[in-house]
Amino acid sequence: MSTRTDLTGPLSEHPFLAGLTMECLQRLNRVAAAEVLPAGAVIFREGEQASRLYLIRRGRVSIEVHVPDRHGIVVDTLGAGDVLGWSWLLSPYRWAFDARAAQLVQVITPEAAWLRAEMGQDAAFGMEVLRRMTAVMGRRLAEARHCVVEHVVEPALGHGFRR
Repeated sequence: MSTRTDLTGPLSEHPFLAGLTMECLQRLNRVAAAEVLPAGAVIFREGEQASRLYLIRRGRVSIEVHVPDRHGIVVDTLGAGDVLGWSWLLSPYRWAFDARAAQLVQVITPEAAWLRAEMGQDAAFGMEVLRRMTAVMGRRLAEARHCVVEHVVEPALGHGFRR
């Protein structure tokens, strides 16, 4: 369920947007919606159009990889203060994973097409969003690397493997 209300306050409280000017927050407010998703709800599926950025306010979201003839395999879990999804930023703008509400989730969802257009028109805003998104991507890639080492490499080589 999505509602349009004044989200300037909640936007300013989200860690991803911390420090943005009030003007930027007010512009985001015009294209953002608040959503509440029940536990188990599919937020998006791999291959679908990535039309929104998800700023998680409450709850937990599972990022899943779809495996044919099986349930999704959880590869990451995100919570309050996290950003869900970066496929909206990268052409062809299709989700690379599935996302599901692991429990009741509250999110703020700015429109991706507006964000991309605004980033192209306002260089300072565009650089700020890119800086923040690349930091999110870097953290997620580092976490993925850690998981591969911990759950694949170390068991294959035997316990106690460390550089």
